[in-house]
Amino acid sequence: IDWGIDLTDASNEAGEAAEPQEEWTVIEQEDADSSDHGKGYPGVQLEDADFRARLLNDVLELRAFLMQRKLELDRGEVWTGEGVPGAVQEATPESLASMLAPVEAAVERLTCSETDLLLTLKQRKQLLRTAKGLKQKASAESKFRGLIAGLDDKRREARGHIQGTTTKLEFLMVHTARLKGHVEGHLSKLYSGRQVNIIGNINVVLAS
Repeated sequence: IDWGIDLTDASNEAGEAAEPQEEWTVIEQEDADSSDHGKGYPGVQLEDADFRARLLNDVLELRAFLMQRKLELDRGEVWTGEGVPGAVQEATPESLASMLAPVEAAVERLTCSETDLLLTLKQRKQLLRTAKGLKQKASAESKFRGLIAGLDDKRREARGHIQGTTTKLEFLMVHTARLKGHVEGHLSKLYSGRQVNIIGNINVVLAS
């Protein structure tokens, strides 16, 4: 982008430094209803790698210009003079920051991986490869969903089995403790009423 800004040092007849001169060129966009509809628009030319590179360079140059001008305003440097447009003289750090926001967004869109992916999908070979990959992933997803459903059924079955086993185990523990007490009482009678305690792992089991 040729901004037309001359920052070279020069002296006028009065011996004072020359003010920065700018040349502003406005390019009018062709009417959307013209016969060349779509021709020359970024949405179409973005498919061209060379055009994308030139466009990115222009946007980066614009960003650098705005950032530099904002830095100069932050330092108190003001451009004035007859050759400086009013829009430039009236620029503030805040207005330049608002201009930088969409420029930064444009840089991000041009350089993000999503844009690269969309552009590669314009190639038939890449499009077919991506479609094939998506079909494979869809098939795998269906398979995995079936496996998950099967595992969920087995989980519910195992939970029911554990609940049934817990009930049986509690019943067995109660009757084992009762049987232990009967055996100890019977042995006590055989030994003239002496207290008899059965020892061993059965106590560990009943205690747990």
